[in-house]
Amino acid sequence: MRSFMLPLALFSVVAAVGCPSPSDVSEGEGEGEGEGEGEGEGEGEGEGEGEGEGEGEGRLELIEGEYCNTANRRGFINVYESDGAVYLDARIDEAVPHTLGPAKLSEPPCAHYIPAICTPGCLGDQVCGYDGSCQDPINAVAEASVTVTSSGGIAVAVTDPVTGAIESEVPFADDDRYLVSANIPGVGTIVFSSVLPQPLTGGVSYDDPGNNGGSSAVVFSWDPAIDGSMMDLHLRANHHAPFGFSECRVADAVGTVTASEAMIEPLRKITGFEGGNGYRSFVGRAETPDGCIEVRVSRQVLLLPDFN
Repeated sequence: MRSFMLPLALFSVVAAVGCPSPSDVSEGEGEGEGEGEGEGEGEGEGEGEGEGEGEGEGRLELIEGEYCNTANRRGFINVYESDGAVYLDARIDEAVPHTLGPAKLSEPPCAHYIPAICTPGCLGDQVCGYDGSCQDPINAVAEASVTVTSSGGIAVAVTDPVTGAIESEVPFADDDRYLVSANIPGVGTIVFSSVLPQPLTGGVSYDDPGNNGGSSAVVFSWDPAIDGSMMDLHLRANHHAPFGFSECRVADAVGTVTASEAMIEPLRKITGFEGGNGYRSFVGRAETPDGCIEVRVSRQVLLLPDFN
């Protein structure tokens, strides 16, 4: 992982309400020395003298308030607070990774995902695809970078050449706006601006009658925030088994969601149901020809059983 932070003694953030509109950062601004063709949109002078390297470069349209379709998600950028610290966790793949595909079971707002097993195993450099067929690997986009800016400082991270992750600690600024800017070579840039949602002071608890070996639905609950945020419950098997997960996504204001027995039992059968993580988030998505990229500014908490 390659990442660094810069002190911000001279930095100031211009406060804004909501995310910047496409007009806030114009496309093709200025007169670079590149050979990109086309006249482009924006406020730059001259024709076709920008620094772009061909089709696909430029600022991507961001649709606020919507998650990616998980089955079509090629990348994610998550700036999240956990236990009083803020972190960047991101990865942008060249296409939708082999660990994702259509839900095996869908019961909105919840869905269960589990890849098939390739039998026999794959040969050479091929890997097992979500559908159980051997396929060429899908790699992380090399040299993709994410910059997170707030009044507390700037954090910059690029794709780790070994793991593919884009990770960094981010200067904490609880009441401030976080400006997230991602540069994805061959794809374009994504810009998202948001404050952190309200803290999950009471956490997210759940009642699991099947915890002692039985089978049952699980009810999750939390104190809702009336701030327009979303709640994403990422449910997993015990011992962080890397095989299969369920998720439930709702407007945070509802304060509760029930994952049916069908969502939970596949996790119990792997290594047992552990719970997982809850994310109260302001979200956005950007669509590309090779899949969707999801952006969040969020609060993360562990999902804890209710022993009352």
